[in-house]
Amino acid sequence: MLDSNSICKVPPNGIIPVKEFNYEELDCFLELLYTGSLPEEKVEKHVRFLSLADDKYGIPYLRKFCERHMLGCLNSSNAIDALETSVICSYESLKKTVVDFIVNNAYDIVSSDRYAQFAHERPDLNVEITRAIVMQGKTEK
Repeated sequence: MLDSNSICKVPPNGIIPVKEFNYEELDCFLELLYTGSLPEEKVEKHVRFLSLADDKYGIPYLRKFCERHMLGCLNSSNAIDALETSVICSYESLKKTVVDFIVNNAYDIVSSDRYAQFAHERPDLNVEITRAIVMQGKTEK
């Protein structure tokens, strides 16, 4: 039987630790939950963290918010990060869009130092991108 006197009590110091958040991330997370929006600079800085928080806590609004933001600001310099986030958080539609973006901008992205690091760290995704590039080449002939 559960004893409510020993479970779910606030510690004597009144602080409930949330170990996966630092202060700035928690502040950003709570601001978004309470207001439904964030200043653009906060979104830019914390979109990956917010996506991971959505993945952990399953907040549909947060998921849509993060996906919408990553799609809206997708470019050659952040495509790899968006792809990794989409895979970690199971954002399948975002992943497909990002892979298509990478294929269409392959020269700029694949020739970057960031992509070389990514290819080493995530060979599975590198193979997926390579296959998509090859398939696009076949359909253009």
